[in-house]
Amino acid sequence: MADLKEDRIDFDKLERELLSAVDADARYWRENDAKLRAVDQRVETYEQFRDIVAAAHIQPLEKKDKFGQGKRSQPWNPFSSSSSSSSNSSSSSKKGPECPDAASKQVKTLPQNGHEFVKEWRLRKKSSTDACYLYLLEIGGEALAKVFRSEISFGLLGEIVAVLDGGSRADDSREVADILLHLSRAGRFGLSLDFLSKAERQTLRSLFAKLEHWATEIDNSPPPPLPSPPPLSSSSSVGADDEDVISGQDSNDADDAKGERKPAEETTGSSVQVPPTVARVTQSDISHLRKIYKLEEAS
Repeated sequence: MADLKEDRIDFDKLERELLSAVDADARYWRENDAKLRAVDQRVETYEQFRDIVAAAHIQPLEKKDKFGQGKRSQPWNPFSSSSSSSSNSSSSSKKGPECPDAASKQVKTLPQNGHEFVKEWRLRKKSSTDACYLYLLEIGGEALAKVFRSEISFGLLGEIVAVLDGGSRADDSREVADILLHLSRAGRFGLSLDFLSKAERQTLRSLFAKLEHWATEIDNSPPPPLPSPPPLSSSSSVGADDEDVISGQDSNDADDAKGERKPAEETTGSSVQVPPTVARVTQSDISHLRKIYKLEEAS
């Protein structure tokens, strides 16, 4: 005979299990939506991805939510109020030439990590593409390698390539090649390179075509001409020193007739300066970069 106690259904237990299952299902879909949101935002590190998922249960405040009927003694941002009051007091205490010195010390610093770079990159991207290009030149390739030493954000490599292709000039070819070289030393560079879209890879080929064109112009261009020596000043009377100069010039002309002309630096003196040449990228640099960016088939 069956025991009646064993056949009894515990409805309280069933209700607790049902509520637990409903909460678990709601938590699963809530965290799943947070994961999709984090991927869409292209977060830089896994820690940021984890924080977004962990804060998925937080809901925004509404008008009906109240902290209390009494007056709030703590300010919303105590650091802002304290800094503003301290800055006002310090500015009032300073007099004379000390204020310009303090303002001149406010120099913009370079980003220390990928998060700071992406933040400034998004702000400049809203204004113009040229602002992003100048931002890359200001940082430089070596500093970019330090910024992305851990990893480079997903999709950021394609954006950088597009900016370099759109704003690069022949005079900046060396800096552009240096940026491409140091970006290859970033963390997870190979993964970012493999995930470039078809359009981004075509933009990369266009950038390398520009660099090759500039390098070809440098190889085929003749050396810059040396500046001509300054003309002699005419005077009504010739002194002893002038006679020495003229006799020295005659001796130089005689040497030129014999085919023993001296270099331009020696004949014209120290006042003549050769115009500096702009450092450009070379064909060997481009071939090396093509191997790194897996574009050997396009060469």
